[in-house]
Amino acid sequence: MRRVLLRLSFLAFAAQMGWAATAVGELRLGAAVNEARCAIPQQKAIFDAKNAQIFVQFVARGVPAGDTLRIDWLTPAGEIHDSAIYEQLPASPSFCFIAALPVGGAPALAHPGQWRVRVSVNGAVAAEKPFTIDGPPDDGSPRVLDLQHRVTGDGRSRLEIVAWRADAETSVNLARFKQGGGWEYIAHLLPDSLREGRMEVELPVLEPARYLVLLRGRDGRMSAPAPLELFGATGYFLPGLEGEAWRITQRPYGTFSHWGRSIHAWDLAPVRSRIITAMRGGLVHAYDRREGQNTRSRSFGNYITINHGDGEYSHYAHLKTGTFFVKTGDRVEAGQPLAEVGNSGYSFGTHIHVHVTRAFPIASQSIPFQFVDMPGGRPAVVVSRNHFQGGPAVGGRPPRWQGEVAFAEWWSEALTVPRGTREIELRHGAREGSAGFDLHAVSPSGRRFTHPAGQAEQALRIESPESGGWRVWVQAVQGEGRFWVDAELRR
Repeated sequence: MRRVLLRLSFLAFAAQMGWAATAVGELRLGAAVNEARCAIPQQKAIFDAKNAQIFVQFVARGVPAGDTLRIDWLTPAGEIHDSAIYEQLPASPSFCFIAALPVGGAPALAHPGQWRVRVSVNGAVAAEKPFTIDGPPDDGSPRVLDLQHRVTGDGRSRLEIVAWRADAETSVNLARFKQGGGWEYIAHLLPDSLREGRMEVELPVLEPARYLVLLRGRDGRMSAPAPLELFGATGYFLPGLEGEAWRITQRPYGTFSHWGRSIHAWDLAPVRSRIITAMRGGLVHAYDRREGQNTRSRSFGNYITINHGDGEYSHYAHLKTGTFFVKTGDRVEAGQPLAEVGNSGYSFGTHIHVHVTRAFPIASQSIPFQFVDMPGGRPAVVVSRNHFQGGPAVGGRPPRWQGEVAFAEWWSEALTVPRGTREIELRHGAREGSAGFDLHAVSPSGRRFTHPAGQAEQALRIESPESGGWRVWVQAVQGEGRFWVDAELRR
């Protein structure tokens, strides 16, 4: 009895000291995943090198706040090939985790043999499982040594392939990464020309996507898949204010979450600034869902979608609620402030998730895109070059709202004032044009406060304001033009 009491006392003491840690369940591996159910439909231990990805899924139970969980993919040589790191986990009775290792057309293809996936909690190994990547042997099948794509004058795609062991009966097979994961074959062609190992084939123009090129020899043997990534003709700017540094926390094909429909996404975390900006100009669709962190479902949280008018849409996810500088229907330029970076939805740490699609919904299949202001190589930190010149800075950040009105027209926005607010300070001014603007604030009980156009005082200050839903109004009393309004709540 004494030993039992001592053990219970020790466990209670260990829990108080934070020694109790996440318990990791069985690791399950497969070539496909059901994201909605957070499940591996069919477990496997041996994977063909042509598999797009290998997934691992497991449940962690008894998660205390602040734990760090890490998933490592180890090569047959025991080296860490890629990792997914979950820092500062929120407390929860259970979490379901999924991570992915890109294989087909990815660097892992060069390391056939027995791999391991390892899960560590707070630096201690909690679970590990072996698996095999059955790489392509050197069995005399043809191989792709180099691959180039260009668009011909008549609007068709032309592939130029430097091949080894290819002859006139070697066919070119083209596969495209499809929504939901996996590959679909879209072309099976004999070369238009073959000279000294250089093959050329022509086909209808290829849209921006990730492709694989495989050669099939006359005996039916297939080459290892060679990746082909095609970007859109238009580049995108980094989503930050000019001169601000951002850490790249996850690139396309990232094991943490950039697979399936988000395979071409980027995650960036702020070094200093918290303002995110438009990567290209277009029409705004804003979705401030008032969400905080939600690790129970794979949600994008609060997000903004911009329709660029040419069939492409950029998406900005995990934004901080209540910080949107734009609203649905606004038109923005590249580099214009959109909102503050956040940690909303399925997110582990403050960062911005951006991707580009050819369809409006944020959950559509992502496509490859390039940052025109990103330096060459694979930098860990990038610095934004902002080209937007409109709007002043207020206290080192963009104003909360911007709008446009003509003579006698009104503009209005809601402002939520929390209990305990000591003072509201409203500032406003013209961005362009010669209009004069009156600024009004209306309390929840209907009391009106006014800052007339031309008043010497630069701000409208309201002491001991009512808590609840206020309305901020702007009226053009002469001319027309664009304006800005900023609201600061002091407690």
